Amino acid sequence: VVDKEGKILEMNDRGLGLIQAESLKEVKGVSVYDIVHEDDRQSFVELNEKVTNGEKVSLIFKIRGLKGRELYMETYAAPIRLPSGELGQIAVTNDITEKILKERELERQKALSLHQAKLASIGELAAGVGHEINNPLAIIKGYINSILKGDHKLPEKYIEKLNRIDRATDRITRIVKGLRTLSRSDDFNEEEFFPVLCIDDS
Repeated sequence: VVDKEGKILEMNDRGLGLIQAESLKEVKGVSVYDIVHEDDRQSFVELNEKVTNGEKVSLIFKIRGLKGRELYMETYAAPIRLPSGELGQIAVTNDITEKILKERELERQKALSLHQAKLASIGELAAGVGHEINNPLAIIKGYINSILKGDHKLPEKYIEKLNRIDRATDRITRIVKGLRTLSRSDDFNEEEFFPVLCIDDS
């Protein structure tokens, strides 16, 4: 039971245990807002305002106990007439930490499965695209090497252009290799892969 300002008036032994209090004396008159985690504090303040204005409200929120333990709670709150005549809040609150953690783990597993399915699709795509790209690249690179190593003398400006084309084919090869690495690994290093996508005319 809390009053309109959120001060704790009554709490049973189970509740005291959840907030890591030794006795009611330790928390009586203390603001319940101080126990509610800062991420959910405003929502709890709004809940108390609604209840002390006559509404019945429920809320899932996180608390931080007096000794630092964090738990997820679900509360069902209703107005109660206090001896002072004002409306306060009486609430039944349950510890749902285990339920929340299980739901989050399930969501994580679902996300992981979806991620792995996407990687498998990328792997199939990368294998097909890589094969189609590497074949013409090998031909281009072969012709370039043949021209550069030939007996005929080329102007310097053409030699430099051919060398730039040769470096570009090497870059494309690294990109294809990076895609294959991405498709096979969940923890590939993006910094190692993505720099090859940068345009460099040097």
